[in-house]
Amino acid sequence: MSMKGFGVLLVVIGSEALGLAMGEMSYRFFMKTVPPLAMTSLMSGTAHAAYLTYGAVAGVVILIWALLVKFLSHLFTGSGKKKPAAA
Repeated sequence: MSMKGFGVLLVVIGSEALGLAMGEMSYRFFMKTVPPLAMTSLMSGTAHAAYLTYGAVAGVVILIWALLVKFLSHLFTGSGKKKPAAA
């Protein structure tokens, strides 16, 4: 596997891990704020699935943003040739 392919694979894994961690943290915050008497097992299960789905979608958005930056970065870098200083 080339280094570019390995780097993209790391970005995919990292962005999804970050997104799922965000979803799990949001779910835990939800569980702390909702009173236990108002919580049913169905509500808890569907909320967990919804927050993990949110996290997966957030991971995809992070991935798209990172790949967009990677592929467009060459447009914003210089060509490496320096102009001679004006005297």
